[in-house]
Amino acid sequence: MNVSDLIKAGFREIGHWRERDGALVPDLTKAVSERGAVYVFVDDDEIAYIGLSMMPLDKRFYHYAKPGPSQPTNTRLKALILDRLAIGARFRILVAFPGQLDWNGLPLDVAPGLETALINTIQPKWNKKGRSKTQKKAKKTTPVQRETPVPAGDPSHAYWVYVNDVVKRGAIHRAECSHCNYGKGKFGGGKRQSGYWTSFETSEDAYAFARSVGYAGIKACAFCGG
Repeated sequence: MNVSDLIKAGFREIGHWRERDGALVPDLTKAVSERGAVYVFVDDDEIAYIGLSMMPLDKRFYHYAKPGPSQPTNTRLKALILDRLAIGARFRILVAFPGQLDWNGLPLDVAPGLETALINTIQPKWNKKGRSKTQKKAKKTTPVQRETPVPAGDPSHAYWVYVNDVVKRGAIHRAECSHCNYGKGKFGGGKRQSGYWTSFETSEDAYAFARSVGYAGIKACAFCGG
C-alpha cells in the first residue's frame, strides 16, 4: 500500500511540514479543527508515520511543533522530521476523517480502527506499534519503584494505561472503552488502592510507558484492543 492508494481511498493532502529558524512549522492550506482524524506524514513518497487525533487536528500538530516534556513521541518525531528537512526532503501531511458507522444500533468511531489497520498493514518506519517482531529489538525492563502512585490524565487524550502494582498487571485502553471510561474505570472513581490510571495522546506513548513499567502483565485491553 502506498500514498496513491491512500489518496484513492479518501485521504487528502492538507499541507506539509517546514523548518523556520530551527522550528518545526505545519504549513497547512487551511485551519483544520475537526476531531477524529487519521493523519499520515509522507517523507518524499514514503509513508513515514500514521497517527490518530481525537482532539482538534490543528492542536495535535501544535504539539508536534512544540512538544512538552511528557510527550516523548512528539519530541522524537519533531527531531526526525527536522533532520529530513535539513537534507531537502519534503514532508507532506495527508488526512482523513472516516467518521462513524452504526453497529447493531450503536455508534462506532472508525478512525481508531483505521489507524490500527493501516499501521499493521503498512508498518511505517517511524511507528513502533504494529512493527513485526523481526523489526523489534529485545529490551530488558526494570520495574519502576513508586512510593505513592498518583492517577493523572487528560480527558482529551485517546489512550489510557491502568497499572496494578500489587499483582504487577495492567491494561492499555482506548479512552472510550467501557473498562476505561477516560480513566474512571468500569465502575467509576478512577483511583484504586493497588494501582492508578494515566493517559497519553498517542498509542505509541501509551505502549512505551507500559514497557517502561517493567511488568510483563501489562497488555492491550481484550475488549477495545488497546
